[in-house]
Amino acid sequence: MLGAIGLIAAGVVALSLGHMLGRGNELYGTEVQNPPDLNTLLLRHVDRGTVTLADFEASLLLVFFGYTQCPDICPLTLAKLVKAYDDFGKTEDIQVVMITIDPAHDTPEVIQRYVSSFHPEFIGLGGSNTEIARAARTFFIGYQKTVSDQFNHTDAIAILDSRRRLRYFYNQEHVTRLVEDLPKLLLRRDF
Repeated sequence: MLGAIGLIAAGVVALSLGHMLGRGNELYGTEVQNPPDLNTLLLRHVDRGTVTLADFEASLLLVFFGYTQCPDICPLTLAKLVKAYDDFGKTEDIQVVMITIDPAHDTPEVIQRYVSSFHPEFIGLGGSNTEIARAARTFFIGYQKTVSDQFNHTDAIAILDSRRRLRYFYNQEHVTRLVEDLPKLLLRRDF
């Protein structure tokens, strides 16, 4: 009887310890099932001209869609990404990329100047209306211009692996947890 009680107690302790240790290999982001390959998207960079996402050498790309005249979510998201980027410290392993949803205003020069004002190593990409619409669809990003010349848009951060497949999304609630997940993402064998 005491042996059985001891085994039950050990099981309860082990279960409690497992919950206390937390998320383990779990990530805060939402995993994308059947991740699309994003190597062929053509976009434009101020210095490099026409580029694909495969042209960037970092192991992980953190991609955000927004626009330079955004009054709130875009600057707040970029500020969170600056913190995650600086806190992580291994900047050769990750690259932050912002793709405009307002190509009429955000030329490659304008978007690059904007993201550089947050961090000099961030990349801003533009393109034609068709290129931006194709990129947004491929990333499952929605956007729409309002009557006040603002945009409503999806505000998630997309994580692309080294083969430039879309693997995870981080919503605004979990962007601050990116710094915890970046080491786990870099260690995954399928990345």
